[in-house]
Amino acid sequence: MRKINLDKNIQFCFKIGFSTLITAKEDEEYREAIISIHNGLELLMKYYLRKKDKLLIYRKITYKSILNKRNDLIKELDYKNDHTISYTDCIIRLEYFSKLPEKNKNYLTQLDHIRNGCVHFEYSYDEKELRKLLISHIYQFICDVIIEMGLKPKDFIPEKHLDTLGKLKNTIDDEIKQSYYAKIAAAKKHYNEELSQEEREQKAQTEDYTKKHYDIIVACPACGKNALLRKKIQSTRELLRSFVVIKRDLILRDLSCHYCGLSITDYDQLRLEFKDKEKSLQKVIYDYPDDCPTDCPDDYPDDCPTDCPDDYPDDCPTDCPDDYPDDCPIDCPDDYPDDCPTDYPDDCPDDCPR
Repeated sequence: MRKINLDKNIQFCFKIGFSTLITAKEDEEYREAIISIHNGLELLMKYYLRKKDKLLIYRKITYKSILNKRNDLIKELDYKNDHTISYTDCIIRLEYFSKLPEKNKNYLTQLDHIRNGCVHFEYSYDEKELRKLLISHIYQFICDVIIEMGLKPKDFIPEKHLDTLGKLKNTIDDEIKQSYYAKIAAAKKHYNEELSQEEREQKAQTEDYTKKHYDIIVACPACGKNALLRKKIQSTRELLRSFVVIKRDLILRDLSCHYCGLSITDYDQLRLEFKDKEKSLQKVIYDYPDDCPTDCPDDYPDDCPTDCPDDYPDDCPTDCPDDYPDDCPIDCPDDYPDDCPTDYPDDCPDDCPR
């Protein structure tokens, strides 16, 4: 029987994933790259966690799993390893040891969403955006994690691919910056040269931004006037024995300027100027029934038994009760997701915290 250790398994995934990505032209090649790189990254995070403590990669830790680490037992232990943690839980646990997941949360989540679409249902992708995600961000994250462990990228990624991936990343990063600065220049020219003084004054008098709860007014990078920076909530979940922890991050959504017409919707371009405006929000904890199996599949709640809670959220539950927010509990978070009913929080009872 041949045994493939974790190191070798990671190498297999990255070799297949990145070699396919570099030359990919067809849909099936991009799909192969997505799945292999995602799988390799999950294994790499488990490798990192196992170096801290091998129990960290398991979904449940029992007294038997602790005993299994001992070498001084006088009684034979009948023990079988439990299921290992999911990709999302790898990220959550890795955050206890590293700042890298927090800095790259949006990109890691994007990869997970598109991978789940490939494996479980249907999906769509933009070739240019996918390359940007996998090369400019995920590849860089992988290298940073490897280096943080005191190892070298060539220990897991074939050397012949490292140089190519490095050059591709530099090209993509330059394109992001060039596109951003081109938009700034065009908007600045429009405001300073194409608008008359009277038109600029009229715009100042008619500024009327509609702000939602997390939107803020910032100085426009082009004209320096007020611009609307919109943000959104991104959530991840951790399934524990009797409850679910939802961790939420406030990330950039888009920017628009009433004065010069600047509009930026590209996340990477927004981060060039406003990444310090992102932040983590308070965690939310949801109980679920004791009879809900602890081994619910990773794509819970879709494949979870029907007795699991109906209100299990990724962001806000889509089945908010019809009489919401009248029955809104007093501990409703003030940062309740944007996709909650549009009349929240204005119609929420006075005792709901804002």
